[in-house]
Amino acid sequence: MSDLPRLTVITVVRNDVKRLATAIASVAAQNYPNLEYIIMDGGSTDGTVDIIRAHEKLITYWESKPDGGPSNAFNKGLAHATGEWVVLLSSDDVLPEGTLLAVGEAGRDNPDADIISGGAELIYPDGRKRVFNDPQQVDFSLKAALAGLTLFNSRYYKRHLFPMVSALREIDENLSKIFPGRRFFVAGDRELLIRLALLNAKGISVRKILYTYCAHADSITFGAGNHIAVQKENLWIAQEVRKDYPLDNVQKKLINQWEAQEIALLALYALKAKKPAEARDSWIYLLRHPVHFGVAILKLAARFITNRIKKIIKVS
Repeated sequence: MSDLPRLTVITVVRNDVKRLATAIASVAAQNYPNLEYIIMDGGSTDGTVDIIRAHEKLITYWESKPDGGPSNAFNKGLAHATGEWVVLLSSDDVLPEGTLLAVGEAGRDNPDADIISGGAELIYPDGRKRVFNDPQQVDFSLKAALAGLTLFNSRYYKRHLFPMVSALREIDENLSKIFPGRRFFVAGDRELLIRLALLNAKGISVRKILYTYCAHADSITFGAGNHIAVQKENLWIAQEVRKDYPLDNVQKKLINQWEAQEIALLALYALKAKKPAEARDSWIYLLRHPVHFGVAILKLAARFITNRIKKIIKVS
C-alpha cells in the first residue's frame, strides 16, 4: 500500500462544536496510510478549537483565524496542501468507511485522471436518507456540473488543476457591488465544476458512496435561507462562462437550458418567500424567452410530480 497517492482532506469549520468531532472521527476511521489532514477554523468561540486540539495527532496542519467564509477557508487550506489529490470535507458531514482507500486505489491505477467521482448520500434530521448514485449525475461532465446537487464533496481533485482555474470563488470588491451584503459566494462549487468541465478535465468514477451529507437547519447547502441567493449567483455564472469560453453548440444548449431552469426556480423561490421584486430578472427573461421559460417550468413540474409519486409508492 506504499504506492498509494497522498490524499489531502480539508475541513472548514466555524463554531460547529456539535458536529466537528464526528467529521474528524470519520477521517481517523479511514486508516489511510498516506493522509494529509488540514482543518481551517474561522476563529471559533464555542469550543471547536478544543476539539481540534484533542485530535492534533491526526491533523497535519490547522489554524484558527477569522476568514471570509467557507470558500476563503478552503482556498487558504489549499495553499497548505501537498497531496496529489484534494477533497473538501465540511465539518457537518462525514466520510463513509473505506472512502479514502477506494479513491487512493483509483488514483494510483489512473494516473492521467484529473477528477475522481463517486456517489453520495444525504441524511435528513429525521433519519430519512437519499442516495445519489446515478451515473449521469456522478460521472463528471458539464451536464453533471449543471445538475441539481453538484456532488462537489464526493469528487476528488488533482491539486495541479487549481493553477489552471481559480479554486472556490470569493466575494471581492467587484462581486460585492453585484451581490451587496453577501459575505461569501454560495455557488462557488458549481462554478468550479463548470469551469473544469469546459477545460476538459478528465474524470473517472468509483462505483461507491464516497460522501455523506448531513442536512440540518443551519446548513449552507441544505438550509432554507440561501435559495434566492444561489439562483442569482447561478445566473451570474451562466453569463460569465459565456464570456470566458468559446462554447460549442452542445455546451451552449446545456448552459441555456440550465439558465432557463434557474430563472424559473428564482421566480418560484421569490414568490414562495413573498419577495416578488427578487424575481425581476425572471420576468425580464420570460418576456425575452417565453419558450425557454415555459419549458423550464414544465420540466420542474414534471420533476416535482415524479418525486411525489416515488414518495407515495415508497410509503405504500
